[in-house]
Amino acid sequence: MKYSADEIERRLHLGEDSGREFKQVEFAGDSPVSKQRNNWADETGAFANHSGGVLLFSVTDKGEVIGMTREQMASPDRFLAEVGTDAIRPPVRIRTHHPMLSGGQLVLLMEVPESDVVHQSTHGYYHVRVGSTKRRMEPDERLRLEQRRSRVRSRWFDEQIVPDTRDGDLARIALEVLDQR
Repeated sequence: MKYSADEIERRLHLGEDSGREFKQVEFAGDSPVSKQRNNWADETGAFANHSGGVLLFSVTDKGEVIGMTREQMASPDRFLAEVGTDAIRPPVRIRTHHPMLSGGQLVLLMEVPESDVVHQSTHGYYHVRVGSTKRRMEPDERLRLEQRRSRVRSRWFDEQIVPDTRDGDLARIALEVLDQR
């Protein structure tokens, strides 16, 4: 998914909610001072267990953009990939984007897709996003979520939703294949 500067700036004015979280990152030179691994893992797990979401880094909780340089962006970008694979079970596959806002500030945007399994992060199982907060899942909530998600995994392939596709994609691909023959 593409995130335009206009859309990001509009969302910054609206603040954090169930699908958006802002994270401030402080740097000493090009390296983050505190990587906040456990906190970032909990947020990532909560989004994956809920309905997906976006974390914007180098933005205060009030939506003020601090920005970062390209050099500064490299360290948290790598670190987030490690958090998704090392601090969450099973791993969460994230996507990162490096948008430039209209004022020339760079931010790091991490997109977390809704998962078809239940994830455990550093401090446990998080699921419920209420506004800008995450809530720990109760055991019965976790059981119900696991039951719902297991039904999704047991669907026939032709019944499953394919991420990042639109109406007409299959027909377009089929015509391309036929044209190549």
